[in-house]
Amino acid sequence: MLLLQTQNLYTYRMNSDRWKIVTKDPSIMNDEIDRLFNDGLAAAPSNYLNEDVIAMLPKKAVTGICRICGNTNVLTKEHIPLRSSGNKDRSTSYSLSQWLENKNIENMGKGKVTQGGIYGFTLCRDCNSATGAKYGNEYKDWSHSGVLALQSIPLDEINGRVGPFAQKIQFGTKNKPVNPGAMVRQVISMMCSLSGTWDIAGMYPDIRKILLGGESIALPAELDLGMVLYAGPRSRIVGPQLKVDVKTMTWQWVMEMAYPPFAFQMVLASSTKATLNGIVMNEWSLKKTKEPMVFMGEIEVGFGWSPYPADYRTLYAINKD
Repeated sequence: MLLLQTQNLYTYRMNSDRWKIVTKDPSIMNDEIDRLFNDGLAAAPSNYLNEDVIAMLPKKAVTGICRICGNTNVLTKEHIPLRSSGNKDRSTSYSLSQWLENKNIENMGKGKVTQGGIYGFTLCRDCNSATGAKYGNEYKDWSHSGVLALQSIPLDEINGRVGPFAQKIQFGTKNKPVNPGAMVRQVISMMCSLSGTWDIAGMYPDIRKILLGGESIALPAELDLGMVLYAGPRSRIVGPQLKVDVKTMTWQWVMEMAYPPFAFQMVLASSTKATLNGIVMNEWSLKKTKEPMVFMGEIEVGFGWSPYPADYRTLYAINKD
């Protein structure tokens, strides 16, 4: 393990240049913390840690392995989230270093601009078409309800307080119900794209049955999936990342797709049973793709002021910390 210092950030390189810990407080690093990180790294698939870096969201069509069916084919463009839910405009992305070294989180400055929304060439044509046709409209309907819910919340007011906050919300009506079974399948399909060489569809064959066959099967016990009402202002699209909590001495591998009006977190592995933010979606895959209902409940309201997955603190809370 090598310690480097760049301005006020300390970078610990572990195992290879691919994996590093960045902290402003090097005093937290000791043998016990080192073991905790190594325990977390040991839980990852060996190919995810050791193979050459593969772009999480490749920007050009290539022949590769489809991240749902596992077949080698020409990969097609997958918008994450769906283009029909609003992900179609110009986007600006920032590196982790830009996030950490910026002293004004309200103004990130210049980043890398991409036209046409957030996307990657990750799925074969058959899987892309099948999931979009079966589940895409459902996701669009939920997104519409989520936007209306955010518009009814005094976001500026609660962003100036510590939080956390919850909001009563309803998806669907008696005349136009929703289908949680279709919604969760669209979310899982996007998580397959984000998983890259972690390859959750290949690791858990039931995921392919859930997505491609529409079978009513529980999400694998090792995985946990949660949903938050997400106000932004920035999006976070995060492949498998190792998070370590030095206060509780726990770790978890997590992915996230945070794009208003929703943020979804999928925990891939953890040292203890994962505690998710917001609504837990694990059992939604037991529902059929057309099992209409009116969904009502309370959901956490989150913000996107930091680069860390599942960090939904308000701007006031971050500035105060």
